[in-house]
Amino acid sequence: MILSSAIRQSADVFANRAVEELLAHFAATLPPAAREELSISKRLKSENSISAKMQRRRDYTVVNDFIGIRIVVLHVGLVTNAVAMVKAWAESSGLILHEQDDRFQTPGLAMYRSVHLDFRFLNPERLGLTPRCGIEIQITTFLQRFHEVFSHALLYKEYADANANGPIVERLTLLSEQLASIDYFASELLPSGSALADKRR
Repeated sequence: MILSSAIRQSADVFANRAVEELLAHFAATLPPAAREELSISKRLKSENSISAKMQRRRDYTVVNDFIGIRIVVLHVGLVTNAVAMVKAWAESSGLILHEQDDRFQTPGLAMYRSVHLDFRFLNPERLGLTPRCGIEIQITTFLQRFHEVFSHALLYKEYADANANGPIVERLTLLSEQLASIDYFASELLPSGSALADKRR
């Protein structure tokens, strides 16, 4: 076993607390419509997934996404504030930012758009973890989450080998571009999002 059951239990306790705290932070600042559609979820990376990634990447000594948290906000105009809130929460929770990847600026495979924040624990042992445990927080929008459902089903699961470089990618890219256009348009309908949306174009 790469990470023991005791470590997994400790990680689950931290992840549950993180979701509760982040929900409270966001609920206190988001406008009502955006607050109602906010989604924050967590997962722990499985042993099989960790093992497979270690085989693909020899430098995979820290499981950067052992704890995964996904934050889905209503529209792109709320992403910048969401990133700032996550960083503030992380600093107060004994986490240090290791890497930030803004895939709104440089979209990923099939043009999926999100912000990925990788954190390390300053004192993992105090939480029952080890230095090998990392936490990745992904921030995306309602519409880009819709896109992610399709991309995972079509690229990373059943059709990965057959379609990774074929027409599926082209169609998902077109879907992402259309959703992104709607996302920016929707952000302008809520006063809280208009100025922020311009910064992410």
